[in-house]
Amino acid sequence: MNRFNIRKVFVWPAFKFGAVIGAVLMIVPGILWGLLTRESVRALRAFLESLGLLATASPDTAALVERIVNLDKMGPMLVIWTAVATIVLSGLLYGVAAAIAALLYNLIASLSGGLVVGAEMLAVPAPVVPTAPGAQPQAAPAQPQAAPAPSPAAAPAAVQPPVSVPAAQPQPGPWLAIGSPPQRSPVRPDRTRLGSAADNDIVLQGVNPYHAEIRFEDGVYVLYDMAAGQTWVNNRPVAGRNMLKEGFVIRLGGQEMIFRAG
Repeated sequence: MNRFNIRKVFVWPAFKFGAVIGAVLMIVPGILWGLLTRESVRALRAFLESLGLLATASPDTAALVERIVNLDKMGPMLVIWTAVATIVLSGLLYGVAAAIAALLYNLIASLSGGLVVGAEMLAVPAPVVPTAPGAQPQAAPAQPQAAPAPSPAAAPAAVQPPVSVPAAQPQPGPWLAIGSPPQRSPVRPDRTRLGSAADNDIVLQGVNPYHAEIRFEDGVYVLYDMAAGQTWVNNRPVAGRNMLKEGFVIRLGGQEMIFRAG
């Protein structure tokens, strides 16, 4: 399982995510709140009618009584508008809370390096190429026949001089440029250990005995910190692991080097 650092959460997507969550969570409570509001207005109007305030209301309370009567006349629309207002307001509040949480996380991540999460790569099956209906399978290519042995009575053929085949040149691979002038230290295709111990692949002075490792995973090279936070990439502390690209500057303690892809 690979590990990744979450160093930044974008504020606008966080706001939209929080707004959607808040609106969805308040659909049922918003409808219930609308029904409760409708029944409360109806009960309040009945109470005012029992006191005779609808016809004899004073100028100070006439506006309030008229407002209650108008709300009661809305009927089911009062339920709908109350539910919609509750859902929208809840979405806005949740969105603002999510945006504030994203800002606080970014502030903390800039100081601590962010959360470390694990992700597992799933194997994707190879696509199956369909064959045309009625198509005949192709026959396997014929194996080359061995040349017949020359007859003893045959005349000897002219001997050709041996052709020299040039040796294959090794393909350039990733390496680390260490020191000034830079010293080329190759990176192994599987795992490269760096530290001051003599059994490391790259021995460095002034660092921990087993300070860091470079591993080839899922087609990329990844630097693992093994010195409890004393490893940096591009002047940023490595929290567990960090992917390497061409030109990335690595610092282990007091040693600085540059990763070259090839």
